[in-house]
This record gives sequence, structure tokens and C-alpha cells, in this order.
Amino acid sequence: MSDTIFGSGLRKNILIFTITLIGMSFVFQLIKMQILENKTYVAKSNNNSIKKIAIQAQRGIFFDRNFKVMVSNKPTYTIQIVPALYNKVN
Repeated sequence: MSDTIFGSGLRKNILIFTITLIGMSFVFQLIKMQILENKTYVAKSNNNSIKKIAIQAQRGIFFDRNFKVMVSNKPTYTIQIVPALYNKVN
């Protein structure tokens, strides 16, 4: 019955071999990237994990119907200390 689906036993074996070969190449690439080239990808990840983007507010001042200010822009500042970036000196 299975020979009628593939046409012949040889065609079935070639298809199984091809799919197995492709699967093994995917597994090899995963092992290569995750284990053998791990340091390279960790360095790339650390370099692009934090990206500073300054974006100006798109809105202006909002007034109510009596022309009283409801919302205005006020500059704010954020200070961030990352302990890994500083040397510990006693």
C-alpha cells in the first residue's frame, strides 16, 4: 500500500534520506550556533541590547474650552545606574 503512494520503494527511500539529511543539517547548525559560536553571539547581543533613542513629544499644549492649560510639556530626566559598568573601589 505504501509503495502506491510514492510510486516505488526507491523513491520512498530517497525521500526519507533527503528529509533526514535536511533535518540533520538543521540540528548541526543549531549546535554550531548555540555551543561552538556562543561567545560571538553573546558579544553581539551585549552590544545591541541597550539603544538610546531620544524622541520629542508629538503634542503641544492642550487647552480646555476656556483656554486654561490642561496639559503642557515639561522636561524630565532619568538617571540610571548600572552596577556592572562601574568598578568597585574600596
